[in-house]
Amino acid sequence: MPQVTGTLVIADISGYTRYIAGTEQEHSVEILAELLSVIYRSFEGRLSIDQLEGDAICATTENLDGRVLNWITECFGAYHRRVRDITSATTCPCQACASVGDLGLKFFAHRGSFTRQEIGNRVQLFGADVNLVHRLTKNSVPLREYVYVSEPTFAGWNPQDRQGFIALSQTYDLGVVEGSYRDLTDVRAEALREAMISVDASTARWHRQEELAAPIDVAWRLWTDPNVMRRRLGADRVAFVAPGARGTYVGGEFHCHHGDGRSSSFRIVSAEPPREMTVRTAFPGVPVAYMTDRLRPLGDASTHWDCWIGWPEDDDVDSGAALLFLDELAPGMLDGVRDVLRELTAPNTL
Repeated sequence: MPQVTGTLVIADISGYTRYIAGTEQEHSVEILAELLSVIYRSFEGRLSIDQLEGDAICATTENLDGRVLNWITECFGAYHRRVRDITSATTCPCQACASVGDLGLKFFAHRGSFTRQEIGNRVQLFGADVNLVHRLTKNSVPLREYVYVSEPTFAGWNPQDRQGFIALSQTYDLGVVEGSYRDLTDVRAEALREAMISVDASTARWHRQEELAAPIDVAWRLWTDPNVMRRRLGADRVAFVAPGARGTYVGGEFHCHHGDGRSSSFRIVSAEPPREMTVRTAFPGVPVAYMTDRLRPLGDASTHWDCWIGWPEDDDVDSGAALLFLDELAPGMLDGVRDVLRELTAPNTL
Protein backbone atom coordinates (compact mmCIF):
# COMPACT_ATOMS: atom_id res chain seq x y z
CA MET A 1 0.00 0.00 0.00
CA PRO A 2 1.23 3.58 -0.66
CA GLN A 3 3.06 5.60 1.95
CA VAL A 4 0.92 8.21 3.70
CA THR A 5 1.96 11.42 5.44
CA GLY A 6 -0.20 12.36 8.39
CA THR A 7 -0.52 12.51 12.15
CA LEU A 8 -0.18 9.39 14.27
CA VAL A 9 -2.06 9.50 17.58
CA ILE A 10 -1.88 7.08 20.49
CA ALA A 11 -4.44 7.17 23.31
CA ASP A 12 -3.01 5.20 26.23
CA ILE A 13 -4.90 4.33 29.42
CA SER A 14 -2.43 4.92 32.22
CA GLY A 15 -2.26 2.83 35.37
CA TYR A 16 -3.94 -0.19 33.84
CA THR A 17 -1.12 -2.69 34.50
CA ARG A 18 -1.21 -1.91 38.22
CA TYR A 19 -5.01 -1.76 38.17
CA ILE A 20 -5.53 -5.20 36.63
CA ALA A 21 -2.88 -6.78 38.86
CA GLY A 22 -4.74 -5.80 42.02
CA THR A 23 -8.37 -6.28 41.00
CA GLU A 24 -10.85 -8.93 39.90
CA GLN A 25 -10.09 -9.83 36.30
CA GLU A 26 -13.66 -10.23 35.04
CA HIS A 27 -14.77 -6.71 35.97
CA SER A 28 -11.43 -5.05 35.20
CA VAL A 29 -11.49 -6.46 31.66
CA GLU A 30 -15.10 -5.32 31.20
CA ILE A 31 -14.23 -1.82 32.40
CA LEU A 32 -11.22 -1.63 30.09
CA ALA A 33 -13.41 -2.62 27.15
CA GLU A 34 -15.95 0.05 28.09
CA LEU A 35 -13.30 2.77 28.35
CA LEU A 36 -11.62 1.76 25.09
CA SER A 37 -15.05 1.86 23.42
CA VAL A 38 -15.47 5.47 24.57
CA ILE A 39 -12.13 6.39 22.99
CA TYR A 40 -13.03 4.49 19.81
CA ARG A 41 -16.40 6.26 19.46
CA SER A 42 -14.84 9.66 20.08
CA PHE A 43 -12.17 9.14 17.41
CA GLU A 44 -14.47 7.40 14.92
CA GLY A 45 -15.18 9.52 11.86
CA ARG A 46 -12.27 11.82 12.66
CA LEU A 47 -9.27 9.52 12.77
CA SER A 48 -8.68 6.13 11.22
CA ILE A 49 -8.53 3.66 14.11
CA ASP A 50 -5.81 1.35 12.90
CA GLN A 51 -4.58 -0.67 15.86
CA LEU A 52 -5.93 -1.80 19.24
CA GLU A 53 -2.95 -2.33 21.48
CA GLY A 54 -4.08 -3.79 24.79
CA ASP A 55 -4.84 -0.71 26.90
CA ALA A 56 -4.17 1.72 24.02
CA ILE A 57 -5.50 2.72 20.60
CA CYS A 58 -3.29 3.86 17.72
CA ALA A 59 -5.06 6.04 15.17
CA THR A 60 -4.03 8.11 12.17
CA THR A 61 -5.25 11.06 10.14
CA GLU A 62 -3.98 12.95 7.14
CA ASN A 63 -4.99 16.13 8.96
CA LEU A 64 -1.92 18.07 10.12
CA ASP A 65 -3.40 21.11 11.88
CA GLY A 66 -4.72 21.87 15.34
CA ARG A 67 -7.99 20.04 14.81
CA VAL A 68 -6.10 16.98 16.01
CA LEU A 69 -5.71 18.65 19.41
CA ASN A 70 -9.44 19.41 19.52
CA TRP A 71 -10.23 15.76 18.83
CA ILE A 72 -7.82 14.70 21.56
CA THR A 73 -9.29 17.01 24.19
CA GLU A 74 -12.86 16.02 23.27
CA CYS A 75 -11.89 12.37 23.62
CA PHE A 76 -10.28 13.10 26.99
CA GLY A 77 -13.45 14.77 28.22
CA ALA A 78 -15.64 11.89 27.06
CA TYR A 79 -13.31 9.41 28.76
CA HIS A 80 -13.52 11.14 32.12
CA ARG A 81 -17.27 11.54 31.94
CA ARG A 82 -17.47 7.79 31.48
CA VAL A 83 -15.12 7.13 34.43
CA ARG A 84 -17.36 9.37 36.53
CA ASP A 85 -20.48 7.61 35.31
CA ILE A 86 -19.05 4.16 36.00
CA THR A 87 -18.18 5.28 39.53
CA SER A 88 -21.64 6.70 40.18
CA ALA A 89 -23.61 3.95 38.46
CA THR A 90 -21.99 0.84 39.90
CA THR A 91 -23.19 -0.81 43.08
CA CYS A 92 -20.55 -3.54 42.88
CA PRO A 93 -18.20 -3.53 45.89
CA CYS A 94 -15.31 -5.27 44.11
CA GLN A 95 -11.92 -3.58 43.88
CA ALA A 96 -12.08 -3.26 40.09
CA CYS A 97 -15.26 -1.21 40.22
CA ALA A 98 -14.23 0.76 43.29
CA SER A 99 -10.85 1.86 41.89
CA VAL A 100 -11.77 2.73 38.29
CA GLY A 101 -10.94 6.35 39.13
CA ASP A 102 -7.28 5.32 39.37
CA LEU A 103 -7.16 4.93 35.59
CA GLY A 104 -5.97 7.95 33.62
CA LEU A 105 -5.50 8.77 29.95
CA LYS A 106 -2.59 10.26 28.02
CA PHE A 107 -2.06 11.02 24.35
CA PHE A 108 0.89 11.13 21.97
CA ALA A 109 0.91 12.77 18.54
CA HIS A 110 3.59 12.71 15.86
CA ARG A 111 3.58 13.93 12.27
CA GLY A 112 5.28 11.49 9.94
CA SER A 113 4.95 8.86 7.22
CA PHE A 114 3.52 5.37 7.46
CA THR A 115 2.10 2.54 5.41
CA ARG A 116 -0.79 0.21 6.16
CA GLN A 117 -0.52 -3.51 5.52
CA GLU A 118 -3.24 -6.09 5.93
CA ILE A 119 -2.14 -9.18 7.81
CA GLY A 120 -4.94 -11.68 7.91
CA ASN A 121 -8.00 -9.54 8.48
CA ARG A 122 -6.21 -6.89 10.52
CA VAL A 123 -4.42 -3.66 9.57
CA GLN A 124 -0.87 -3.11 10.78
CA LEU A 125 1.04 0.19 10.58
CA PHE A 126 4.67 0.19 9.46
CA GLY A 127 7.39 2.83 9.27
CA ALA A 128 10.06 4.61 11.28
CA ASP A 129 7.57 7.24 12.43
CA VAL A 130 5.23 4.52 13.70
CA ASN A 131 8.09 3.26 15.84
CA LEU A 132 8.83 6.80 17.01
CA VAL A 133 5.31 7.60 18.22
CA HIS A 134 5.37 4.40 20.25
CA ARG A 135 8.74 5.38 21.74
CA LEU A 136 7.13 8.63 22.93
CA THR A 137 4.95 6.66 25.34
CA LYS A 138 8.08 6.11 27.43
CA ASN A 139 9.10 9.61 28.47
CA SER A 140 10.00 11.95 31.30
CA VAL A 141 6.78 13.97 31.45
CA PRO A 142 6.11 14.59 35.18
CA LEU A 143 2.33 14.13 34.90
CA ARG A 144 -0.18 11.32 34.92
CA GLU A 145 -2.49 12.74 32.25
CA TYR A 146 -1.27 14.87 29.37
CA VAL A 147 -0.80 15.16 25.64
CA TYR A 148 2.76 14.98 24.29
CA VAL A 149 3.36 16.30 20.79
CA SER A 150 6.51 15.96 18.71
CA GLU A 151 8.03 19.08 17.16
CA PRO A 152 7.01 18.18 13.55
CA THR A 153 3.39 17.98 14.73
CA PHE A 154 3.64 21.13 16.82
CA ALA A 155 5.06 23.11 13.90
CA GLY A 156 1.88 22.56 11.87
CA TRP A 157 -0.39 24.11 14.48
CA ASN A 158 -1.28 27.77 14.84
CA PRO A 159 -0.11 29.80 17.87
CA GLN A 160 -3.46 29.48 19.64
CA ASP A 161 -3.30 25.68 19.55
CA ARG A 162 0.26 25.76 20.91
CA GLN A 163 -0.69 27.69 24.02
CA GLY A 164 -0.14 25.94 27.35
CA PHE A 165 2.51 23.53 26.08
CA ILE A 166 5.88 23.10 27.76
CA ALA A 167 8.93 22.11 25.73
CA LEU A 168 10.53 18.85 26.84
CA SER A 169 12.91 16.82 24.66
CA GLN A 170 13.32 13.06 24.98
CA THR A 171 16.43 11.00 24.37
CA TYR A 172 16.15 7.53 22.89
CA ASP A 173 18.59 5.15 21.22
CA LEU A 174 17.56 6.74 17.92
CA GLY A 175 18.60 10.19 19.15
CA VAL A 176 17.00 13.27 20.67
CA VAL A 177 13.31 13.91 19.92
CA GLU A 178 12.08 17.46 20.40
CA GLY A 179 8.56 17.85 21.67
CA SER A 180 6.19 19.57 24.09
CA TYR A 181 3.51 18.49 26.53
CA ARG A 182 0.36 19.98 27.97
CA ASP A 183 -1.37 19.20 31.25
CA LEU A 184 -5.00 18.17 30.66
CA THR A 185 -6.26 18.86 34.19
CA ASP A 186 -8.31 21.87 33.05
CA VAL A 187 -9.90 19.84 30.26
CA ARG A 188 -11.00 17.18 32.75
CA ALA A 189 -12.44 19.79 35.12
CA GLU A 190 -14.47 21.42 32.35
CA ALA A 191 -15.72 18.05 31.04
CA LEU A 192 -16.95 17.05 34.48
CA ARG A 193 -18.62 20.36 35.21
CA GLU A 194 -22.36 19.80 35.12
CA ALA A 195 -24.46 22.84 35.99
CA MET A 196 -27.33 20.57 37.02
CA ILE A 197 -27.72 16.88 37.80
CA SER A 198 -31.48 17.20 38.05
CA VAL A 199 -34.00 20.01 37.58
CA ASP A 200 -36.84 20.80 39.95
CA ALA A 201 -39.18 23.69 40.81
CA SER A 202 -36.33 25.72 42.29
CA THR A 203 -34.11 25.57 39.18
CA ALA A 204 -36.55 25.11 36.29
CA ARG A 205 -37.23 27.80 33.70
CA TRP A 206 -39.94 25.76 31.98
CA HIS A 207 -42.36 23.14 33.33
CA ARG A 208 -45.20 20.99 32.03
CA GLN A 209 -47.14 18.24 33.76
CA GLU A 210 -49.60 15.64 32.60
CA GLU A 211 -51.51 12.68 33.98
CA LEU A 212 -50.61 9.71 31.79
CA ALA A 213 -53.17 6.96 31.24
CA ALA A 214 -50.68 4.15 31.80
CA PRO A 215 -48.94 2.40 34.69
CA ILE A 216 -45.46 3.67 35.51
CA ASP A 217 -43.60 0.74 33.90
CA VAL A 218 -45.33 1.42 30.59
CA ALA A 219 -44.86 5.19 30.87
CA TRP A 220 -41.11 4.64 31.45
CA ARG A 221 -40.84 3.28 27.91
CA LEU A 222 -41.42 6.85 26.69
CA TRP A 223 -37.82 7.54 27.73
CA THR A 224 -36.11 4.20 27.05
CA ASP A 225 -37.67 2.52 23.99
CA PRO A 226 -36.24 4.09 20.78
CA ASN A 227 -39.38 3.46 18.72
CA VAL A 228 -41.63 4.89 21.42
CA MET A 229 -39.23 7.81 21.92
CA ARG A 230 -39.36 8.53 18.20
CA ARG A 231 -43.12 8.96 18.39
CA ARG A 232 -42.94 11.04 21.56
CA LEU A 233 -40.32 13.41 20.16
CA GLY A 234 -41.80 13.67 16.66
CA ALA A 235 -38.60 12.37 15.06
CA ASP A 236 -38.03 10.16 12.03
CA ARG A 237 -35.52 8.07 13.93
CA VAL A 238 -34.04 7.79 17.42
CA ALA A 239 -30.70 6.05 17.74
CA PHE A 240 -28.78 5.20 20.88
CA VAL A 241 -25.20 6.01 19.86
CA ALA A 242 -23.53 5.17 23.18
CA PRO A 243 -24.61 2.76 25.90
CA GLY A 244 -24.72 3.81 29.52
CA ALA A 245 -22.04 3.00 32.07
CA ARG A 246 -21.87 -0.60 33.33
CA GLY A 247 -25.21 -1.52 31.76
CA THR A 248 -27.13 1.42 33.24
CA TYR A 249 -28.66 4.46 31.53
CA VAL A 250 -26.17 6.94 33.05
CA GLY A 251 -23.79 8.29 30.43
CA GLY A 252 -25.82 6.91 27.54
CA GLU A 253 -26.36 9.11 24.53
CA PHE A 254 -29.09 9.14 21.90
CA HIS A 255 -29.71 11.23 18.81
CA CYS A 256 -33.05 12.24 17.32
CA HIS A 257 -33.01 12.59 13.54
CA HIS A 258 -35.63 14.63 11.70
CA GLY A 259 -36.58 14.52 8.04
CA ASP A 260 -35.30 18.02 7.28
CA GLY A 261 -31.75 17.03 8.19
CA ARG A 262 -31.91 18.37 11.73
CA SER A 263 -30.76 16.27 14.65
CA SER A 264 -30.70 16.67 18.41
CA SER A 265 -28.40 14.95 20.86
CA PHE A 266 -29.21 13.94 24.42
CA ARG A 267 -26.75 12.66 27.03
CA ILE A 268 -28.18 11.03 30.14
CA VAL A 269 -26.59 12.52 33.27
CA SER A 270 -28.71 10.75 35.88
CA ALA A 271 -31.41 8.10 35.99
CA GLU A 272 -33.50 6.36 38.64
CA PRO A 273 -35.63 3.79 36.75
CA PRO A 274 -38.56 3.92 36.44
CA ARG A 275 -39.11 7.26 38.15
CA GLU A 276 -36.65 9.86 36.92
CA MET A 277 -34.24 10.70 34.11
CA THR A 278 -32.18 13.85 33.44
CA VAL A 279 -30.57 14.56 30.08
CA ARG A 280 -28.22 17.26 28.84
CA THR A 281 -29.24 18.73 25.50
CA ALA A 282 -29.60 22.06 23.67
CA PHE A 283 -32.43 24.25 22.40
CA PRO A 284 -32.54 27.30 20.12
CA GLY A 285 -30.94 30.10 22.11
CA VAL A 286 -29.58 27.73 24.78
CA PRO A 287 -26.40 25.78 24.00
CA VAL A 288 -26.59 23.73 27.22
CA ALA A 289 -29.88 22.74 28.85
CA TYR A 290 -30.97 20.05 31.31
CA MET A 291 -34.31 18.27 31.21
CA THR A 292 -35.61 16.15 34.07
CA ASP A 293 -38.64 13.93 33.56
CA ARG A 294 -40.20 12.57 36.75
CA LEU A 295 -42.85 9.90 36.99
CA ARG A 296 -45.05 9.20 40.02
CA PRO A 297 -47.56 6.32 40.07
CA LEU A 298 -51.21 7.21 40.61
CA GLY A 299 -52.64 3.83 41.44
CA ASP A 300 -52.16 0.88 39.10
CA ALA A 301 -53.26 2.43 35.81
CA SER A 302 -52.05 6.01 35.67
CA THR A 303 -48.89 8.04 36.22
CA HIS A 304 -48.18 11.68 36.98
CA TRP A 305 -45.48 13.16 34.71
CA ASP A 306 -43.49 16.31 35.39
CA CYS A 307 -41.11 17.73 32.80
CA TRP A 308 -38.70 20.29 34.24
CA ILE A 309 -36.20 22.14 32.01
CA GLY A 310 -33.48 24.49 33.16
CA TRP A 311 -30.27 26.07 31.92
CA PRO A 312 -27.47 28.24 33.28
CA GLU A 313 -27.77 31.98 32.65
CA ASP A 314 -24.68 32.66 30.56
CA ASP A 315 -23.84 35.49 28.20
CA ASP A 316 -24.57 33.37 25.13
CA VAL A 317 -28.05 32.34 26.30
CA ASP A 318 -31.26 33.66 24.74
CA SER A 319 -33.88 32.45 27.20
CA GLY A 320 -36.71 34.09 25.28
CA ALA A 321 -35.96 32.07 22.15
CA ALA A 322 -35.76 28.85 24.15
CA LEU A 323 -39.05 29.43 25.95
CA LEU A 324 -40.81 30.26 22.68
CA PHE A 325 -39.44 27.07 21.12
CA LEU A 326 -40.57 24.91 24.06
CA ASP A 327 -44.04 26.48 24.17
CA GLU A 328 -44.49 25.76 20.46
CA LEU A 329 -43.14 22.22 20.83
CA ALA A 330 -45.22 21.20 23.86
CA PRO A 331 -48.70 20.66 22.30
CA GLY A 332 -47.41 18.31 19.61
CA MET A 333 -45.23 16.44 22.09
CA LEU A 334 -48.16 15.93 24.48
CA ASP A 335 -50.38 14.71 21.62
CA GLY A 336 -47.63 12.25 20.65
CA VAL A 337 -47.36 10.98 24.22
CA ARG A 338 -51.12 10.41 24.45
CA ASP A 339 -51.25 8.61 21.09
CA VAL A 340 -48.37 6.30 21.96
CA LEU A 341 -49.77 5.43 25.38
CA ARG A 342 -53.16 4.58 23.88
CA GLU A 343 -51.41 2.06 21.65
CA LEU A 344 -49.22 0.69 24.42
CA THR A 345 -52.12 0.15 26.79
CA ALA A 346 -54.51 -1.30 24.20
CA PRO A 347 -55.33 -5.02 24.59
CA ASN A 348 -52.58 -7.41 23.41
CA THR A 349 -49.89 -4.70 23.18
CA LEU A 350 -48.30 -5.04 26.63
